[in-house]
This record gives sequence, C-alpha cells and structure tokens, in this order.
Amino acid sequence: MAVRSPLPLVLIAAFVTFVAYLAVTPLFAFGALLNAAAANDDVVLARQVDYPAVRASLADQTRAATSDAVRAAPAPVARIADVLSAGLSAAVAEAIVTPEGLRELLGVGRLSALDVREIRELHDRSVRRYRSWDTFAVTARSPLIGGDVTYVFERRWFGWRLTGVEL
Repeated sequence: MAVRSPLPLVLIAAFVTFVAYLAVTPLFAFGALLNAAAANDDVVLARQVDYPAVRASLADQTRAATSDAVRAAPAPVARIADVLSAGLSAAVAEAIVTPEGLRELLGVGRLSALDVREIRELHDRSVRRYRSWDTFAVTARSPLIGGDVTYVFERRWFGWRLTGVEL
C-alpha cells in the first residue's frame, strides 16, 4: 500500500489560511487605529497612519470645495483666489492631520472624549468595504463634525495604513 504525502494538503491549507488572513486584516485596521488613538500612543499611531498622504488627501478635498466658488469669480480674482486656496488648503491639512487632530476626528480627543463603550459602538456601527484589493474604506460617524467620515486604508505589505480621510 502506497503512503501519500500530506504535503499537498498542508500547502493548500497554508494558502487558504494566508488568503483568509489577507481578506480579514482590514476589518481590524480601524479598530487598531481607534485603540492607538484612545491610548494616546503616538508611536503606534504613526505606524498606522501615513500622515503625508492623509494631509494631501485633506488638502485636495479642501481645494476642490473652494474651487467651485473660485470659478464663479471674475478671471483676475479667480486666479488670486486659486493661489490663496492652494496655500490655505495645505495649511488647514497641516494643522488638522496630527495625532491630536486624528484623535479629535475619531472622537477620542479632549474635545469629544468618548468612553470605551461609545468607542466600541462607533467601531461596530461603521461601514467597511473594499474599494479594490489594496484599498479599504471605513465610514463612521465623527462626533467632532457630527457627520460621516470615511477613513481610507491602503495595503502596505501584510498590514494596512490610513492614507486618506474623506469628509
């Protein structure tokens, strides 16, 4: 009687486990971000947030929001307003996208401190969805702005980092 090698079954099981791990990890990324923010752990927060990418995302949104008003202005005024808008949106993003600013946006900062139960409810009520294989979005209500905020995570090797915030 020939003995069959268990190697193919082990390889298939390892592959299925690896794919399941990759598919499930973004579900935990938002919770890890909330936990790091709530613990005031800036070191862990820095590992989970790509601050330059988040600043660029917020600056682009601010600039896009002001561009409609700029287009309605007469041409010379529009050019000046466009230049001012670019500088202002970068300054706003620089001021907001800090560890303290993210804590406030998530509802765990000094201005909008939530208790542990409320943080868990925020996490549980969030809407999570893949945008692509390497992009995942979590939409949750922000106590600071009183509306929904979408936190965009991108795959970085086997983990996820916050790379954008959509207000």
